[in-house]
Amino acid sequence: MTIGTTANAAARTVGASTTVLAIALANAALFAHDATAQPFPSRPVRLLIPASPGGPADIVARIVAQGYGDALGQPLVADN
Repeated sequence: MTIGTTANAAARTVGASTTVLAIALANAALFAHDATAQPFPSRPVRLLIPASPGGPADIVARIVAQGYGDALGQPLVADN
């Protein structure tokens, strides 16, 4: 194999890589509109409280959950 043949093979490899990259970017641009996001959160948020029900930590967590739920505009469920 001569030097010229090696350079031609390298040029073909770079050309093929560029073509594949261009096709991938074109596909991403064409199908980008299909990936629309859902509003967050789409269902009630669960707040896990690692304490016994009715205790001080539970009471404070439920008060905080109510405030966060109002701020999010989404129900926040406090769960023990």
